[in-house]
Amino acid sequence: MAEPIVKGWIPPAPKQMPTPMTPNPRPRMGDGTPATCTGWANPIPDTAPTSGAWDGQPGQPGLDGLPGLNGQNGGVLSIAISEYFVDVIVDLPGGQGGQGADGGKGAPGTPGGHGGAGRGCEDDATGGMGGDGGKGGRGGDGGKGGSGGTLILLHHKGVAFSDLKFTLRAPVGVGGAPGNEGQGGDAGPGGVTGGSGGRADSGAVTGPFGPWGSPGPHGDPNTTKGADGDHEGKSEGHEI
Repeated sequence: MAEPIVKGWIPPAPKQMPTPMTPNPRPRMGDGTPATCTGWANPIPDTAPTSGAWDGQPGQPGLDGLPGLNGQNGGVLSIAISEYFVDVIVDLPGGQGGQGADGGKGAPGTPGGHGGAGRGCEDDATGGMGGDGGKGGRGGDGGKGGSGGTLILLHHKGVAFSDLKFTLRAPVGVGGAPGNEGQGGDAGPGGVTGGSGGRADSGAVTGPFGPWGSPGPHGDPNTTKGADGDHEGKSEGHEI
């Protein structure tokens, strides 16, 4: 016949910490200037428009994830014994540590500046190149596991030690898993070519666009699992 098992409270693993917010994107860089159309070769000739004044800047890196929460210690179980406590298994495990937060996503790259409009006398200027996305954040470390629980046996004076034959299973809680690396930021769009639908002096933002930036790389992977609990559980005897 199998030994009876007394199961104590099993601490639930803490919820994973929330992912950090994505940094705000930086504003679009400077636009090009439109053409000046005079219709004269001299003394004041036409001037060509300028391309997007600045290429987009890289997005800000994502924030690193917070460490996971520590696991809870195993429960405390009190059992009153009138005659004997033999061939019984008592389970009081420590709780698992929480998973670290995932790394934050990198910010998107800054859009490139819009090109200046040719205004009919010059070719429209191209938009500036978009910025690369920011690198994702590193995931947080796993949380520490909890210690094993405590068994308290309350017994009368006449109960002998030979009448107390039990097995206490109260292992430490395992450390939590690390968080996942954050995603890289989105690529910044290129600036708009000046002219029809995209004149820098009118604030329009239709295409065609200049070259886009590249998506940001993912954050560095984190393999730091949380530490296991400090110690296994224990049992105490108290005469009543």
